[in-house]
Amino acid sequence: MEHVLPETKPDRPKGSIALHISATGLHRFIEKLVRGTVYLTEERFIENGKIGMSFLRPEHEKDVLHILEQFGELYERGPGIRIRKAVAPEQQNDPIFVFDIWDQFRVYAYVENVT
Repeated sequence: MEHVLPETKPDRPKGSIALHISATGLHRFIEKLVRGTVYLTEERFIENGKIGMSFLRPEHEKDVLHILEQFGELYERGPGIRIRKAVAPEQQNDPIFVFDIWDQFRVYAYVENVT
């Protein structure tokens, strides 16, 4: 099924409850997480940035995860959402993120500064 998000732990036992989220609703949620994380960590608003998101299958995420683990900061505030954010020194206004949500699925996001 192409419309099912890749799981972070696919071998986890499955239940009978599913959560249906529209693509628009998910994008708005991730955009809110990106904007909130930038504000809390940098005390700035994203004024002219485009916020994008993507999903990578586990076999395709190794390089991005390596960058985030090597250069990123981890933010955890209780159960639910784990955030890793990385910023390249030469592109301070264009952070990249990985959001692990309920240890069920992973979303990658970025800010592309529009000037």
